[in-house]
Amino acid sequence: MLGSYVFAALAACAVQACGDGSQDNLERCVATVSSTAVVPVQGNDRPTLGSEIAEPSFGPCVQRVSDHAGHNEPMAVHAGARAQAFNADGTAVLLRNGQVLRLSDRKLVGQMPAADTAWVWSNDVATQAFAISGNHIDSFDFATQTRATVAMFPRYERLLSESGLWLPSHDGTWALGGQLAAPPGQEAEKELFLWNPKQTPTAEPVKVAADLVGNIPSPRWLQTSPNGNGFVAAWSSSGLNVPFSGVELYGTQGVRVRQLRPTFEICDLSLDSKASAWLVCAQPPAAGDSSIVVTKHALDDANPKSQALLAVSVEHNIELSCVARGTDTCVLSAVGANNSTPLSGEVTAFSLDSRPTQPLLWRLAHHHSSTAAITSHSQIDCPLEASAVLPHATIDRSGKRVLFGSNWATNCFAELYLIDFR
Repeated sequence: MLGSYVFAALAACAVQACGDGSQDNLERCVATVSSTAVVPVQGNDRPTLGSEIAEPSFGPCVQRVSDHAGHNEPMAVHAGARAQAFNADGTAVLLRNGQVLRLSDRKLVGQMPAADTAWVWSNDVATQAFAISGNHIDSFDFATQTRATVAMFPRYERLLSESGLWLPSHDGTWALGGQLAAPPGQEAEKELFLWNPKQTPTAEPVKVAADLVGNIPSPRWLQTSPNGNGFVAAWSSSGLNVPFSGVELYGTQGVRVRQLRPTFEICDLSLDSKASAWLVCAQPPAAGDSSIVVTKHALDDANPKSQALLAVSVEHNIELSCVARGTDTCVLSAVGANNSTPLSGEVTAFSLDSRPTQPLLWRLAHHHSSTAAITSHSQIDCPLEASAVLPHATIDRSGKRVLFGSNWATNCFAELYLIDFR
């Protein structure tokens, strides 16, 4: 059970926190979402760089690992919840500005070059990452400062960088989009396709249809199913069973299998310990309800199964991260106006085996992120976007460490914090 890791981790921390096994501490530190308890924020002092403390409200070890001043970057944080911030061996993380941060000594050890998308870590090589540039995919090794083109796609004028470059499947297959050249004044055609550097393409690309006003959209994001069973595309438009709307599943042969969700929502892809792939989403409240329901949807041609995992009453800004492939663990972060409901203002891990009547989750930390510190100042005094200081909590490959960003309530900068609950 994940909860046992929370308590085992406390021995390495310097300050007293929950974990002595008493019923009071169990209720306070491993409260489930069904609990009505709102755990007050404790320990308002921003941790010093590199110091490891027990999170005073919930117990796991927390360490500040970046420094806005020392790293000369007001947003010394990772790219986002759905991006795998940890490299292949978990020794370094990639910051949103392309800097590589070594976790052992919190030093910057590399800088990714400019590209059309954010860089994505290799699944196998700890110093290697990939990005889209024009109509090709590049690799970069930050240890040797070597950049190389690993694949070119001459069929396309450019790859759809606006859809991002996300984690490949377990066998190294990427889901990509490409835009064909078009005569002046005509809308350029767009296609979606799968690519594996070790395999010859066997499927025709998916041709994206024009919308009602003649525009051909790009997916908001496009990603291979973690088990290699097709790919998922999320679109800006909504519509029940309307092609190129909501969130859709496509098979390995490029055929639309079904619509997974009719609207664009906060979602991520997960691969559980039984090698089943899922779309995990935070669905907005239904009419007359105030709860956000976290659900999972099978990414299997023959299995349209969907399952509710848990319901949470949070105020706004909920994010999910399920990039710990092969585990049953995702992480959720929520930001509220006054943190008046359970999980608001917190970073929480939850199991893919959770159910609304028996939620399996572990409240890990208060993240101390507040957009009010940004929005209450002018752009001259604080030239940051409010969304940049959200926690964007993301889980590592093992499912036992979590990164989140925070401006610690009042600051016009954000730094990175590491939760270790092994």
